[in-house]
Amino acid sequence: MAKADKQSSYNFIDLFAGAGGLSEGFIQAGFHPVAHVEMNEYAAKTLETRSAYYYLKNSGNLALYGKYLSGDISRDELMKMIPASVTKTVINETLSDETLPAVFKTIDGIMEIRGIRKIDVIVGGPPCQAYSLVGRAQSNHMETPMEDDPRNYLYKLYARFLKKYQPRMFVFENVTGIESAQGGAIWKNLLYKQLLTCPFCGKPLTKEEFYIDSDRKSVEIYCSDEHCMFYKYAKTGERIPIPVYLVDEEIYAKCPTIILSTVDKFARLPWDVSTNALFGRIDRKCSRDGYVAIGAKQHPKHRRASGLPAAEITQVKPFLPPELIIQDELHLITGPLGTVYGAYETIIEDMCTHDGIKPKYVVSTATIKNADNQAKCLYARKTTKQFPPNGFEIGDSFFIREIPVEEDPFRKYVGICAPGQSVKTALLRTYAIILQAVYTYSLQDEYKDVIDPYYTLIGYFNSIRELGGAVRLLQDDIPDRIKRIRKRYHLEKRRYLNKNDEITSRMSSWKIPEKLNQLELPYTAKNHMDTAVATNMIAVGMDVDRLGLMVVSGQPKQNSEYIQATSRIGRAHPGLVVTLYNAYRPRDLSHYENFTGYHAQLYRFVEGTTATPFSARARDRVLHALVISAIRLLYPEMADNKDAVAINSLSQNQIDAVKEMILERVKIVKPSARADASEEIDKFIDEWKLLASQDKPLRYYVVGTEKYNRLMNGYEQPHIENEKPTLRSMRDVESAANMYYYTEE
Repeated sequence: MAKADKQSSYNFIDLFAGAGGLSEGFIQAGFHPVAHVEMNEYAAKTLETRSAYYYLKNSGNLALYGKYLSGDISRDELMKMIPASVTKTVINETLSDETLPAVFKTIDGIMEIRGIRKIDVIVGGPPCQAYSLVGRAQSNHMETPMEDDPRNYLYKLYARFLKKYQPRMFVFENVTGIESAQGGAIWKNLLYKQLLTCPFCGKPLTKEEFYIDSDRKSVEIYCSDEHCMFYKYAKTGERIPIPVYLVDEEIYAKCPTIILSTVDKFARLPWDVSTNALFGRIDRKCSRDGYVAIGAKQHPKHRRASGLPAAEITQVKPFLPPELIIQDELHLITGPLGTVYGAYETIIEDMCTHDGIKPKYVVSTATIKNADNQAKCLYARKTTKQFPPNGFEIGDSFFIREIPVEEDPFRKYVGICAPGQSVKTALLRTYAIILQAVYTYSLQDEYKDVIDPYYTLIGYFNSIRELGGAVRLLQDDIPDRIKRIRKRYHLEKRRYLNKNDEITSRMSSWKIPEKLNQLELPYTAKNHMDTAVATNMIAVGMDVDRLGLMVVSGQPKQNSEYIQATSRIGRAHPGLVVTLYNAYRPRDLSHYENFTGYHAQLYRFVEGTTATPFSARARDRVLHALVISAIRLLYPEMADNKDAVAINSLSQNQIDAVKEMILERVKIVKPSARADASEEIDKFIDEWKLLASQDKPLRYYVVGTEKYNRLMNGYEQPHIENEKPTLRSMRDVESAANMYYYTEE
């Protein structure tokens, strides 16, 4: 390890520390330990002793440690002379889901006492018994097979530390056998959860059908259905990998025909020049790794390995950029997210323009208002075609026909407002009576065949905080209330709630398909779901035709959100939506008082977009990112991280071309901001040139600023003068919009 600067203030956490081998290397390199976590008592004592040594060394009292080594004082006597703040850094604990909160609390306490705002590095090597070749060889001779050892899955807890502390760097030390352990099952387990079924035939995929080729740095997925078009070649019998790629780097290298992504990826444009490949902008191809984006640094040469020949780098011509961009669920592109998204579309459109021909946008939503204005705001298009267009009659046109409820029952809305009662009480009583009533009907022969759509109750909440209160009610109060209802009305049986779950952003993305599959189960199935409480996550993409019952707690802020959420039920069967209004909220009370009129004309009340690209606040956050993105992607000589210093080598015509491309969009979206945007771009370019002319080398981004200046830094990081806070992902948009604002003062 390279020697760190003597003035380094870098810190680190060592997980699964053992006797401190990794810690020792980092300490000698100038890093400061925050905590060592180790389950073995004797290894932890070794760490404590070593911590004592460094404390005495730094305080100029090594003679005391010499007395310990010579046997003049015992270890206990030595440790009594060491402050508790030093020994506290060694946490002798077995990491598990149960112990993790206490470990986090201890580390947070150390950080608070020492004034540490950010963890720089997390290091560690989770136990590797089942991954190592030696360990697997010994497994056959053990009473308990190595693969059943719970220590093999402690790497997941390592990931929990990364999620909580978000260090600048991490070191994951393990044996080379980890990729092949259990046939690659450890890594396959993480990958297959992203693709559960074959996209061509629908056959469920298993971990065994994912093959990780570490030499080619690729993941190949195979379908086991012999009738699938992607099974085997008829002539050779060779297996055909499913042409789907799941990892960002592999997508850049393979340049697939169709890319499915979320808009948060747009924020990668100023950070990673490899995104050039998304637009067909490639100039090389490695016979092993795939295509290389224009401007990407010199590609590494691969020697012969595992029977593969040495890799060759060949020059290739760029592809045509994407011609069609499809944006689904347009109603979500609003507010701060829509504002930032609309600005980044400047770069997307420019990269997709070929010979002056711009890409075509197809956007879809069930709830839209002022479509022309929305298209101009987000996509800078003056001409918009809306489908279906309005007919001659609102109730009967070429595209839609109003069907009487008597002919085809669709969805019934019921409003409840309980003045004088708390919201908690109203929710408790509503949930309890509905759940018990459905169960009572299910016991009757007359209804048992038609009650299934209403057996699972979907609870919709406007925030996770409100949802959390409902979870507690479902655990205790609602079952008790159901018990009282049965007794009061002399019912034959009471309902027991066996399976209650939540669908929120707190859930891992790969778990969502599992929950949706559970919602498909009929009430007669063993693992059917009694209740599912959710936030606005279900307003998008939850297509479970079985569901027919929902309770909405409070009127959502957006009418489009209310329509989208409640439309998740009543798709295949008549649906019932019960909306609980808070009598002490003026907005809720207003909606309740106008309940019938509002629901008779739901779509009339849909709001227009609130996205404001190139407003003053938006320019503060994204204008510099657009300039950096355009310069890095358009000019190969500016693409690499170290090329940030070369800004002075660009001609004025090159800079003006970038500036004019951005201003042309501002002119369409927000003409009044054109002059201000022009001035701000000039100011940023001048600041960039000034940084590049200083003695410190300039980088677009670098960890640590002792040797370098950096042009941008993540919003989540502390900032120094002259560097621009920049979004790494649009998932951070809400906090960035509300929390960060910088002025010249």
